[in-house]
Amino acid sequence: MITAALFAATALPPAASGRIAFPRPLHVPLVSRRAAPPVLTGKDGSAELLLQKGQLRAAAVTGASGLTLAATLPTQPDFWQLPDGLLADPVPLATLVGMGALVAAAWSAFGTELHPITAKARGIEPPPALTFQVLGLSGVLLSSAAVGFGWYPLPVALSGVELAHCILPFALWQVDVFLLRWMMPHATWTDDATSLSANYRAEHESALNAALACLGVVWFEVYVQQMLAAPLTVAGWPLLASASLIALNAGLLNHRLANGLVNGVVCMEFYWTVSLMFGLSNSVLPVGIYHHLMYSMPKFVNSYDTGIEGVEGVGEGEGAKRALIFHGALMAWHLALFSALSLAVPKALAQPLPALPEGFSLMPASPGAAIGIVCFGLFAANTAGTVGANMQQSEEGA
Repeated sequence: MITAALFAATALPPAASGRIAFPRPLHVPLVSRRAAPPVLTGKDGSAELLLQKGQLRAAAVTGASGLTLAATLPTQPDFWQLPDGLLADPVPLATLVGMGALVAAAWSAFGTELHPITAKARGIEPPPALTFQVLGLSGVLLSSAAVGFGWYPLPVALSGVELAHCILPFALWQVDVFLLRWMMPHATWTDDATSLSANYRAEHESALNAALACLGVVWFEVYVQQMLAAPLTVAGWPLLASASLIALNAGLLNHRLANGLVNGVVCMEFYWTVSLMFGLSNSVLPVGIYHHLMYSMPKFVNSYDTGIEGVEGVGEGEGAKRALIFHGALMAWHLALFSALSLAVPKALAQPLPALPEGFSLMPASPGAAIGIVCFGLFAANTAGTVGANMQQSEEGA
């Protein structure tokens, strides 16, 4: 069974004609603070000291990362130097604008709702998250169609070097969760919050469920990396510029509309990270695996949430400020890490794959295109089922 978590929750916006009558408890406020006792009350001096200690640790991480960057970045002009006469390919820029407009339209219709992962961590029923559903499936439909019908190649190498790159997401996940735990001593941490195996088993009911979930996020990363990052790099954009643009659009803007400011800040760091990771390999598999692992950490999120916004009386702005402090440190650390790794690690694909010169085709011209067509059919069927379920819920609610 293909679940909502599988494809980052899926739905299509209503058509211009024959408009689907979705229910309108729209612009749902970001409520549902955790029912457990607050971690910080503002009256406990020791708790405030713990928060200050965590912020100092975040500053230390940022400072150490800056020292590393001072030694590595000057030797890598591909990261930062703008070439003369830069003319960006308009297609990825138009795709960014189009996706942002689609999410904004969905937000206008459906509103902002709590992220399903956060809702699960707080022990409450995940909301419909219709704006998030529009964002999730529009990406995988777009990428699978583009690959399946010959606009872009599938950025997969199927090599030993690529397999080695696929080890990195597992190591990075483990380091990051330990680092966040160290920077957030004010949060309530369980013993297994930073265990990858414990988190993964808690999220996925079966191997099939896990495989389908991974498939969905891999194709979303095909949208982000092959349709946005790769064309920008081919057009001459330095890595820091393209990663920043993608982080602000795919992360901060789209997820802020769908799931609130805190989630927008967190996703800004996430898409910055996966863009840097893609720049290291030019393969979608490592970033897809990393994205999948980010959806497979319920025990960690339950503890992490107490340190970011699971606090009585803490508004969204305060939670976003904390997220920016800690995830800003992660952004610096990830840039330092990938800057250093790029000096020694060979790429899985020598360069980002440009658009195919032959253009669209109704028949698959490669094994990757055939996979794209199959997945497009799978995602389209899932979309139809999701829209049908939403229509039925709307009728029952009426």
